[in-house]
Amino acid sequence: MNTINPTDPGKSSLQSISDNKRVKDLREKAAQDTSMRLTPDELPRTEPDLKLSEAVSAAIKSASAEYDTAKVDNIREMLRLGNYPLDPRKIAESIVELEKLL
Repeated sequence: MNTINPTDPGKSSLQSISDNKRVKDLREKAAQDTSMRLTPDELPRTEPDLKLSEAVSAAIKSASAEYDTAKVDNIREMLRLGNYPLDPRKIAESIVELEKLL
């Protein structure tokens, strides 16, 4: 028994199921076909038209200064192991100072 499809009265429910399967099959085929995909290098690139102030440029340069990776790795490992000494008073004082800057 065929019922009427409410979204397309000209099609039966069975026809709609068949159409949905075809769409699903086409989507799966398209997902497997990589010939039409762009690699990240092929994507168009646009550069934003931004002009940074001297203060912002200086802050970026100072933030990207070199650091001692061995020291950072050592602290990271100590934190992971729970062996890094944390002083709650110093942390609270630092937070208060940062809040004053806002």
